[in-house]
Amino acid sequence: MRFLVPYVTFLILLSVCLAVSYDRTQQIVKEEIKKTNLLALEQAKRTMEIRMSELNNTMWEMLSLASVMRAQYINEPFDGGNSIRFLKASQDLKGMSIQNEFILDYFLLFKRSQLAVNRDKIYTFQELNGLYFRVNGYDYKQWHSLLIESFYQEQYLPAMAITLSDYVHSAIPFVHTLGRKEDSLGSLVILIDNNKVTELLSGLRLSEDSIAYIVNRQGQTISCVTGNHFECSPSASERKLDTTGLILSSTNSSVLGWTFVAVLPKEIVAKQSSDITHSIFQMLLGSLIVGIAAAVWFAYRSSYPLARLVKSLTENGDAQLAARGSTYSWIEETVSRLFERQADIERLHKAQLPLIQNAFSERLLKGGFSSEAEIRTSMAHAGIAMESLSYLVLAVHFPGYGDEANPRILAEIETKKMIVKEALAACWGDKIRIHDAEIYHLAIIYRCSPEEINNKRAIEQRAVQLIAGIYRRSEESVPVLITAGSCCSELLQLPQSYREAIQAFRHQEWEEYCSFIWYDECKMSRTLMFYPQGMESQLFNFTLIGDEERCEGLLRYLYEENVRKRKLSLAMKQQFLNELNGTYIKILAEQNREPAEGEGCIQLATIKEAETYFERLIGKYKELCHLINLDKRSHHSELRDKLIAFIEEHAFDADLSVTKVASVFDISAAYFSQFFKEQTGKNFSFYLEEIRMGRATELLVNRKLSIHEVAVLSGYNSSNTFIRAFKRRFDMTPSEYRQIQTNACM
Repeated sequence: MRFLVPYVTFLILLSVCLAVSYDRTQQIVKEEIKKTNLLALEQAKRTMEIRMSELNNTMWEMLSLASVMRAQYINEPFDGGNSIRFLKASQDLKGMSIQNEFILDYFLLFKRSQLAVNRDKIYTFQELNGLYFRVNGYDYKQWHSLLIESFYQEQYLPAMAITLSDYVHSAIPFVHTLGRKEDSLGSLVILIDNNKVTELLSGLRLSEDSIAYIVNRQGQTISCVTGNHFECSPSASERKLDTTGLILSSTNSSVLGWTFVAVLPKEIVAKQSSDITHSIFQMLLGSLIVGIAAAVWFAYRSSYPLARLVKSLTENGDAQLAARGSTYSWIEETVSRLFERQADIERLHKAQLPLIQNAFSERLLKGGFSSEAEIRTSMAHAGIAMESLSYLVLAVHFPGYGDEANPRILAEIETKKMIVKEALAACWGDKIRIHDAEIYHLAIIYRCSPEEINNKRAIEQRAVQLIAGIYRRSEESVPVLITAGSCCSELLQLPQSYREAIQAFRHQEWEEYCSFIWYDECKMSRTLMFYPQGMESQLFNFTLIGDEERCEGLLRYLYEENVRKRKLSLAMKQQFLNELNGTYIKILAEQNREPAEGEGCIQLATIKEAETYFERLIGKYKELCHLINLDKRSHHSELRDKLIAFIEEHAFDADLSVTKVASVFDISAAYFSQFFKEQTGKNFSFYLEEIRMGRATELLVNRKLSIHEVAVLSGYNSSNTFIRAFKRRFDMTPSEYRQIQTNACM
């Protein structure tokens, strides 16, 4: 009889499949197609979010160039030295490092001067439209109205045919208007290669009559592709919006405000499911007659242990599936789903964790965070632990290569970086975090021990000995220069330490192998003003969040560095103060506030006036921070009440999440999480779980409800998730809680 068991098991499983209708088979195939397409859409969405975030950073980097800001206000481009200023803007654009493969080209269109500037040339508007950059089907007047006269705020236009240097491209224009709506100064136009976008969409399982497309919040089709992997016009996707009889997969990007959609005809499901159903029916009819007697005997023999197994699993699974009679299929599906979900989570986590950690280090060193709390939240998300009383940034440089960067040199540098990374990891372990910042240097975030805080020579000695050991073990020479910034007590100050380490390398001559330079000990040039772009971004962020203390601290640090340490000339001091004043005016424009009279260019007659003007600037920045805080308090109170009301109303919806709440209120998920924690003192997940557990304890008293029904009524799709959450909060399972309550009532 033991030889009969495998066959009878197979027979029962096939008999269960016989009970599954043709529609059920179609639905399985349909869900599989939708799942596959949804995963592909999610991958395309993540790629587009990363690339468009890089594009947004590139835009702000262009607009923050001093030469570009000055060029916006020039009316007569050929008077005096104005032509040189436009040439300087073009050279600055050429000097930028843009590695986004999605970007075809970009142009700065200055309305007042009627000139267009990119990294290669300078054109008048008519020359640009006639010789280099045309929108197919648009004459010059329409071209001018589309790109210059219209007002845009970081807006993506639908894909269109564009001619660049007599070559036709399919491009998605990204347009941002310079200045305000009522006083436009021109626009920045970045052309995105639509072929790269359609390549992402082509990864879907599209049949001949299928279509995939991207639409924005206004319902405009940004890009689309057909099942033949040919680009289609926007009107083609609009005709597909009637999804009756079609399979629709879609996902929304809260970052871009886009919806990624794939639409397939229902006939593809019928074709695939009919083959499966036909094969199943043939096998079942042949095996049913032969094995019916053995099946009845086996069913009787195994009914008792099977009933116990089903009872145990329905406590933690989907009781509805078990009730349909598809018990074996349900068990197999439940276990398979758990394994698949675990494998997917582990694979995604393993694949994305290095990227998340690298992005965190890059953002931290470049000053992309505005508060210590934001840094801690991002660290927890990236799985990074860097607790210490003090930090500093070491920069490991590989000098001697000049400006050339061919494949041979890049490969050589990468080899040397690997040698140094291995040595650093072996020596310092988790005391450091290594970040591959740029081609010719590594950035090291170093956690100082209590002994090293007051003895920086110990760090220097250990670093020099480490690199010396590399020379002894390596077959080839690995010349290295190490520079170090100042120690800091907060992670938010690390960008300053990093800039100091880089600045020490640029201003100090390298004398020998294994040399180590501290920023505060190197001989700095006293003729140049110190106001890097990262510092301006930090000043911008501190002011916009109303942080008066950090805003004033950063201003005084810049004043100390420029006026007292560098001992700038009167003209350079005047330029430095005008740069700070220009940042203040830009923040006013960002806040839609009008500058007061007399906010123009600062003129210094004597050196003593510099300090007077500087104190006035600090007063203006602090006053602006105060006004911003007043606006925020009023807005925060109203938003907090609306959020809590919405969450309590929809707490028992299974799909309620951070992303959904943030989307309803048109804010980012990260901002919502941070804001909710600040206003309520609780994480969103903890607050939601608290509400759901309150209802669950009330429902468990009713013994007529199964554990699965209690889970669904409490807002959980899965009984497993509900049980884990219940045990985490009450240190017992729902069944144990119900038993205790029953005994108490008796």
